[in-house]
Amino acid sequence: MFDLNTIRAYLAHVVAFYEESAPTVSQWADDLYVRLGDNPREVKLGEIMAALSLREDTVWLHPNYAANFIFKTMHEYGQDVTGHFGF
Repeated sequence: MFDLNTIRAYLAHVVAFYEESAPTVSQWADDLYVRLGDNPREVKLGEIMAALSLREDTVWLHPNYAANFIFKTMHEYGQDVTGHFGF
């Protein structure tokens, strides 16, 4: 149904793009990448959609907006946001 290799390749781009400017986004995408490899059934479609929302065509979401968006996504899915800078 989904091409997990394509999604994981996209997540690798997210990690690289936001590594310096929005470390929380990078860490979140890296965690999602790992979870897709370990047990893809536990990854929610909304998390994948959130990752895809970080880029439209060739334009990446501004790092501040991306971090805020990911914090809200993490909170929505009950993920621990404690210790993440800026939340």
